[in-house]
Amino acid sequence: MPVEFLISALVTLVVVVDPIGLVPSYLAITHGLPQRARRNVALRAALIAAGILAGSALIGAWLLHTLSIGLPIGLCVALAWMRRDRPSEQGRAGLGLAVAGGVVGAWLGYHAGADLLAAITAIIGAGALSNAALVAIDIRGASASRPLQA
Repeated sequence: MPVEFLISALVTLVVVVDPIGLVPSYLAITHGLPQRARRNVALRAALIAAGILAGSALIGAWLLHTLSIGLPIGLCVALAWMRRDRPSEQGRAGLGLAVAGGVVGAWLGYHAGADLLAAITAIIGAGALSNAALVAIDIRGASASRPLQA
């Protein structure tokens, strides 16, 4: 590996983690704790931060692509579906299912193509699945409110 890349990666890591800026928070949180407990807090915080950074390095791009398309589409579809006369439980379920459908649809669509086609299919998939989830809620609500016919 080139030395320039290692230096750039180290500088980026220091800027992201910001150890100097975290010192006052660490001192305030661990104020009054014994030395051993302070060491345990520091070790636990370092391990959690390393896990988050490693996870972001492994799936960060995929997560960003999926959520940046699926989440806004799911929210917009859910907001367009909301009505004042809808029961609040049904509204919350619709919001959750529309967002989940948008994220899953974006994930599926993102893997259906490459480059621009991936973005287009992710948008289509997010819109389709979030709408399908809300249609299912409407069908379920309509069948639950209809009286049984003999």
